[in-house]
Amino acid sequence: MEYGPAIDHGEWWRIVSAAFLHGGVLHILFNMIALAQVGTVVELTFGGARMLALYVASLLVAGFSVLVFNYAIPTLGASGAVFGLFGALLALGLRRGPAGRILVRQCLGIIVINLVYGFAASGISNAAHLGGLVAGFLMGLPLVPPAPARRVYAINPNESRVYPGETIEQHPPQPPRQDGSE
Repeated sequence: MEYGPAIDHGEWWRIVSAAFLHGGVLHILFNMIALAQVGTVVELTFGGARMLALYVASLLVAGFSVLVFNYAIPTLGASGAVFGLFGALLALGLRRGPAGRILVRQCLGIIVINLVYGFAASGISNAAHLGGLVAGFLMGLPLVPPAPARRVYAINPNESRVYPGETIEQHPPQPPRQDGSE
């Protein structure tokens, strides 16, 4: 459990170990469901090593945020690190421009619901949530992989508009079928 006075007395490992402790079955269940959902998208998009780096950095920043803003309040759970993955998805959506707007809207909805619930219910550390969110966003911005090139298929390249980053694959006209069908 993370607790500022204990950390001041040399128990620095509490910053990390608190993320592996939970306040009950529902607490760990909700964190694992969120991690499975957002973690899958982050891992597929950023890659496993970058996802791990985002998760660990968010976990550490969330822990230090709790130390600064909730010094004397015992805290535990992985939600600060999970919020960091949501921050990385926000960075991804913003870097993708108009194509990423849906991702940003979906993430913001989940983030706002969780923050409102965190402020309304007792025992939830929004310091950890916000610290992890900011860390994931700031670290995610430079890690966003380039957008994949869109493929435009055209028989005649003059009939199709091509935008920067797109590729054209030419398909020669198909010979007529022998059975007379199109």
